[in-house]
Amino acid sequence: MSDHAICYWVGSLCAAHLLFVSIGCGHGATAHPLLTAPSPDGSSTAVVTYTIQKGPSLPGPEPPQATGYWINLTVTKDGSVVFTTGEEKADPQTGVQPLDLAWSPDSSRLAFHQGTDLRIIGVDGSHRLHNVSEPGEWITAIKWVDASTLLVVVKKASSPLPGWPGFLGSATSLRVLRVDAGGVEERYAQPLANPTFLYQSQTFRMNEISPYSVRVAFGDGKAVCVYDDASKQLIAREAVEGKIEGIWWIDDNNVILGIGVLSGDDRFVRVDILEKTISDATALLLPHWRKSPGFQDPAWFRAAFPAKKPTTNGSGQ
Repeated sequence: MSDHAICYWVGSLCAAHLLFVSIGCGHGATAHPLLTAPSPDGSSTAVVTYTIQKGPSLPGPEPPQATGYWINLTVTKDGSVVFTTGEEKADPQTGVQPLDLAWSPDSSRLAFHQGTDLRIIGVDGSHRLHNVSEPGEWITAIKWVDASTLLVVVKKASSPLPGWPGFLGSATSLRVLRVDAGGVEERYAQPLANPTFLYQSQTFRMNEISPYSVRVAFGDGKAVCVYDDASKQLIAREAVEGKIEGIWWIDDNNVILGIGVLSGDDRFVRVDILEKTISDATALLLPHWRKSPGFQDPAWFRAAFPAKKPTTNGSGQ
């Protein structure tokens, strides 16, 4: 993908979500918010901003090419800055965006991941970098289990992946971890039939980890699987035809799968974990999906399925 194509793609992507990207005359161009995540108690906020450096104008109708991309994450507490990453280069070769901004239930810490790294920022300004992945693995989902422990999903890529604007590829294995101040505990591991979809970005967000508990849904190349971290067991595996390219939890026992939704197929099925059934939901969900095609808020389907209040501690209670 050329720099120009990336620049155009980002602009289109942000417009779809009423987000604005700054395209300035140089590296010092004004940055604009891309993601904003307030803490549960409302006292702190994490903001990801984006800046694109624009090259010189050339003769002809083509606009100037984008020559640089920078991401900055800033955490504020009661209006004062307590942490900032500074502008980090974020191009296909050298940079990875902050993904899955997740506040701890007590609002004391913000967790996010950048490709292979898990970062935890305290509102006291502390910063911890956890390298939880093995060579070739990428973090695809995180969730706070309680105020001090994170549930983390990592997948091993079948080939090297670009770092921007997210990552898109195939996975050959999956591991579920718990991470706290004491270290990393592997809770579950499973090989995956290749190719298994592996994707994450700032504007196409899924719910691999249930908002209602500590269950993890994933495709193994032939079926959708559900792992329950409370029991440390695989509790469901149902065969699915097609490539799973989206996972969203309706509630703790029902999951929506997007089949080929980033490849133009646009099919949806509903999986009932308790009943062990799969039903087609394309007619019901496709109109909602097409309101913002391709890039979604993780609650995009709620007009069709009313929400239940997610848990904040992963207990399911």
